[in-house]
Amino acid sequence: LIQTSQGTIDRLSPKNDLQFETVNKYSNIIKISTKNTHQTIHGFGAAFTEAASINFAAMNPIIQEEILEAYFGKTGIQYSTGRVHMNSCDFCVESYNFDNVTGDNELKYFDMNVTHDQRTMIPFM
Repeated sequence: LIQTSQGTIDRLSPKNDLQFETVNKYSNIIKISTKNTHQTIHGFGAAFTEAASINFAAMNPIIQEEILEAYFGKTGIQYSTGRVHMNSCDFCVESYNFDNVTGDNELKYFDMNVTHDQRTMIPFM
């Protein structure tokens, strides 16, 4: 278990494993069984957003390496996957898309170079 909490000294701080117990029959219960699997976990990660990419690009390269290690490295929390938005999202500087031609259902005018994302998003990922 790793904890990060604003306003404290906890920044990717290791914590003891959680212990679950039943308090009474009316309490909320989370039951985890390792014997029955219904889904596969492919990895853990976070979102790559334009806001994060702009802030990352403005940082000193040494700090960038420290951040990458903290998230993806062996001494960090070892994220193994990332989610990327298509077109703009609520963490973008402006609204944009990669095909601004109305009715272009064949995507003839789709920006295959994802030009908007070349400045900070692609290098960030």
